[in-house]
Amino acid sequence: MKGKTAKRTICGMELYITVVGNPPKQVFVKVSKHGSTLAGLINQIMSQATLMLEKGMPWAEVRDNMKGTRFEPSDDRHTSLLDGIAEPIDGLL
Repeated sequence: MKGKTAKRTICGMELYITVVGNPPKQVFVKVSKHGSTLAGLINQIMSQATLMLEKGMPWAEVRDNMKGTRFEPSDDRHTSLLDGIAEPIDGLL
């Protein structure tokens, strides 16, 4: 199964976001800061999102859990990195 990838800068971090399937069954996010704690956490959260999608949870439900989360880094458009990741995934579908 092929995926679609988008490169985005969100909350000052460069990200590569890949979605496999429509509806999505797998979501991968590569954070530009390799080895950072934040990159590891985002990787784990996206692994959990993939498990939820593979078990049949709709993307809209996974997205709604990501939207509006509040933690640093944030910017003028996004309340957190997770909040910012949800938007380009919608655009890839």
